[in-house]
Amino acid sequence: DIKEIELTASMISDAGVEMDLLSLSSNWSLNPGETRDIYYTIWNNASSQDIFLPTITVRDLGLWIIDQPTQTNMVINSGKQSMFSITITAPEQSQVGDVCPKITPEITSTRSGSVFSGLEFDGIEISRRDDLRITLIDEPEVFKPGMQNLVNIEIENNGNGPNNANLELIGIPNDWSWEM
Repeated sequence: DIKEIELTASMISDAGVEMDLLSLSSNWSLNPGETRDIYYTIWNNASSQDIFLPTITVRDLGLWIIDQPTQTNMVINSGKQSMFSITITAPEQSQVGDVCPKITPEITSTRSGSVFSGLEFDGIEISRRDDLRITLIDEPEVFKPGMQNLVNIEIENNGNGPNNANLELIGIPNDWSWEM
């Protein structure tokens, strides 16, 4: 007698994922509205070919735009590596000191179902943008000696965070006094 038995070999996945060294060593201080790419490397450390689906998880997303990887079903031979990328965009109205996203890469083997996570990246920050404007509101047509002469100005901060302004008068005679 011969019996037919159906056997299925199970896949044992062994892989890793982490941010590419060039991406990791980049300056992650972004301007409001700026878009950047982050690159990740996947290593297949198993003894056979595997297929991976890359994704990311994000904490503190806020108004940031972070696209999931467009690469899917990445076939990687044993002992080899491949890369995927994501795109992040800072909010247009972001301010210095805002909470920025924390991103963790994950890959899932479509053959074994195993999930591998990389380290969370939390090195993103918003760059400071200084933009102070001074506007003359009104001034006397003629300065009158011995009397108080008012000059009204307005200082406006159009930057993305608090800023200090130092005002000084240049070119007035040394015996004149002034105050703010």
